[in-house]
Amino acid sequence: MSGVRVVLAAGACAMAVALTGCGRPAPADSTSEAAVSDLMSGPRAARPPDAAAKVPEPVVDVGRPTDLADLVASRPDVFVGLGVEKRGVIIVALNPGVDPAAWRPVVDRYAAGKSHLVTICTHSLAELTGIADELVARRWSPRATRIAFAVVTDPVTCSVQLSTDQLTTDEENALVERYGDAITIVRAPVGRA
Repeated sequence: MSGVRVVLAAGACAMAVALTGCGRPAPADSTSEAAVSDLMSGPRAARPPDAAAKVPEPVVDVGRPTDLADLVASRPDVFVGLGVEKRGVIIVALNPGVDPAAWRPVVDRYAAGKSHLVTICTHSLAELTGIADELVARRWSPRATRIAFAVVTDPVTCSVQLSTDQLTTDEENALVERYGDAITIVRAPVGRA
């Protein structure tokens, strides 16, 4: 199962909201600290004083966001979402191609001093939402209509989390083959809604 993240969990979300995640952080090792260390923001990271002057700040005018969650929700063209990792650090996930240097000052302002990490996902929110929609359509397996599962777009792992304890190994392998690292399978019981 190359490229699949399988997480064992005691419970899972009943249903998902694309931008906010399911309220439980993903494993700490799901985000490579080495890959994002240069994007660390907040009190633990220092930037050269002239860093903000080099990149013009993007205009944020869509409905005048009031906080970080509102900012992220108002700009699906920029953000995959907002989540919290295991140690309580806020993860702000950007769509591929978005310049983190341009958005860091905006994110810093809306984060209001809270420790946060800006990451760049390899899959866009639109792509992940499309995958989630395909999974919910239940056409990915002949048994899919009988499987209880939950789906959430997770900005912490930059993937769609499929939570269930009812997949066969062949079904897991087929999903991983089809979606690669855009899917995370969480082995956890989920009740039907």
